[in-house]
Amino acid sequence: MKIININDLRKVDRFKGAELITSASGIKPATLVGSISTKGITNLAVFSSIVHLGSNPAYIGVVVRPQTSRRSDTYLNVKETKLFTINQFTKDIIYKGHKTSTKVDSSVSEFEYAGLEEQYIDDFKPPFVKKSKLKIALKYDHEIKLINRCTLVVGRVMFIAVDDVDTDIADGSLDLENLEAIGVDGSGSYYSIKKKESHKYSAKLNN
Repeated sequence: MKIININDLRKVDRFKGAELITSASGIKPATLVGSISTKGITNLAVFSSIVHLGSNPAYIGVVVRPQTSRRSDTYLNVKETKLFTINQFTKDIIYKGHKTSTKVDSSVSEFEYAGLEEQYIDDFKPPFVKKSKLKIALKYDHEIKLINRCTLVVGRVMFIAVDDVDTDIADGSLDLENLEAIGVDGSGSYYSIKKKESHKYSAKLNN
């Protein structure tokens, strides 16, 4: 067993140290957050910091980096329009989705830059990623400033769009393997998802 002390990490390149800490927290959902500015310019950004916060009512959180020197287009758009989308990575858009991590000018749409097609559902204004098989529409609810100056943006789920005709709402689960959902370690390495076992929820386990 190798013990890595936090003081050891301070001696290495800060980006490498950050990657190790991010990877140590395990596989996270690889998602693309879609938004649109008040000027009508669409924005798309990769996020691995999506957090389930509650089911009834349904809330999902997105951790945004410190908005000190410059506010990110994603954060600014969400604050101004109060709406955004979360789109699950699938295996055939990994490269293009990762390209959205590149900083481009606010006048440029990451959809166009990365070569991903926009999709609009009903009257929901922000764009979805057409090739994503699991899409969530959210309305900004509130935000929480974290001790490290990051911001937890909390959105209320408006609807979910699933590209799986066999999805059974009454069953209460999604087949993420069938939806080709992708996970990420937070440092640029992506992983496929494979279901190993299924267990029913139990408030108390029998001995």
